[in-house]
Amino acid sequence: MKLFIKRFFFLRFTPVSITIGIITALTAAVLSAATVTDESGFHIHWPVDTKKTFIISSTFGESRLDHFHNGLDIVGKGIGVYPVLNGRLLWKTRATFRPGDIPFGGGKTVVLDHNGLWSGYMHLLEINAKLDKTAEVNVEEPIGKSGDTGHSGGAHLHFFIYDSVNRKMLNPLPYLVSGVYKNNNPPVATGYGILVEKDFLNLDLKKTFRMSKEFPIYANIVDSGVGREKWGIYTFESYADEDMRTPIEKYIFNYIVFADNRWKTSNGKIFEDVYYDNWLNMGSGFKKTRKIIWKAAGYLGPEARESIELNVKD
Repeated sequence: MKLFIKRFFFLRFTPVSITIGIITALTAAVLSAATVTDESGFHIHWPVDTKKTFIISSTFGESRLDHFHNGLDIVGKGIGVYPVLNGRLLWKTRATFRPGDIPFGGGKTVVLDHNGLWSGYMHLLEINAKLDKTAEVNVEEPIGKSGDTGHSGGAHLHFFIYDSVNRKMLNPLPYLVSGVYKNNNPPVATGYGILVEKDFLNLDLKKTFRMSKEFPIYANIVDSGVGREKWGIYTFESYADEDMRTPIEKYIFNYIVFADNRWKTSNGKIFEDVYYDNWLNMGSGFKKTRKIIWKAAGYLGPEARESIELNVKD
């Protein structure tokens, strides 16, 4: 499901008359925006009915093979979708886009403005007809229903939050009302690998392997949520020493920001710094110590720690 917003300003793909109108709306939103600075600044409702059972299939910051996942995916077709805050309609489309079409494969999409904070609802099966008559929205009025329109691997809602002032895609989980969705399991590593020049090799930790110089070591780390999900992680640190004072690599997926024509993590890492396909880069510098200690956590769940030994032969 490649729905990454490589550049959120999709206006250049729309007709001129529509573009002018949307630019006016976006400019007004940015000028009047209240800057979102940290996780304690606000809370939002969940975009679906929390009285019903639902499944989160993907979380923020996961690898999408060539880009960061920029939102939260909730599985299901025909699930009622609601605004996470009161606000105004910023943009919508009823077109059904095929993969590769614009805007960014989202299919039937609604974007709402909440005084500079934008919320987006993608791949909708249908959009509430009332949105044709009014720009005002409230949390009790449905936006539509979840579907699989656009570039989608199956019926789901892709929900995102965008700070339009700082051009940040925010991880929704820290801002959503807590206590609704549980995560009882810590992340686990399902495999390890090494990137040698341009070749990626799976590592069998029980076998000896050659390492002529320091190459980055990777791990496939999965957070299983409440049992059926396969999520990415929220935080990660790797170390080469037992005292764990100075991390070799450190990631926190609280937001990604558009800077220097690239989307970057909050500590300035581009996608290629963090991932090789679905494999997380734990860094290099382990050849001498032959030990890697890592810790990782999902936002909703417990932390995992693991120490592994590398059977390296010079």
